[in-house]
Amino acid sequence: MIRKIQTHFLTFLINFCNDVLKAEFKHSLYSFKKINYRNRSSFNLNYISKLKNSKIKDILNLEISRKYIRYDKFENKKILEKIITSSEWLNHLFEMNYLDLFKSYYNKEKPLNKIYFENKVIVFSPRTESFYFLLEKLEDKDLKQDIIDMAEKLYLNENDD
Repeated sequence: MIRKIQTHFLTFLINFCNDVLKAEFKHSLYSFKKINYRNRSSFNLNYISKLKNSKIKDILNLEISRKYIRYDKFENKKILEKIITSSEWLNHLFEMNYLDLFKSYYNKEKPLNKIYFENKVIVFSPRTESFYFLLEKLEDKDLKQDIIDMAEKLYLNENDD
């Protein structure tokens, strides 16, 4: 369950960042690549705690998936370094905490198709799926509830135990 939530959220995060580029640059030549599976699917509590204390830019500095054979494994980091200085708004957004974005992603289990950040709207592409869409893919009601409970306990609980 933890792996499913984390993998879905990190995919959301990358797609969200690409939507951010479109919001800021309209016709951006850049696009962030998926994080390698090892980092997306690792779910020991130390790693999750580290992620929860990370910023979006820290996640973008991770290695990309090995399926992108034409790109350097730190392609996202290179893109981030190129664009971060071009916009103060982008810089602020990429400083956002992982958990703050997770709260938006979770959205009380309701569909989400845009986010407002510092007076700008970030409209999601069809690929940017919030927590609601993860739940929609599940047929087992008990599993849905277990995933909701796990997400709330692990990512939304104010106590970081």
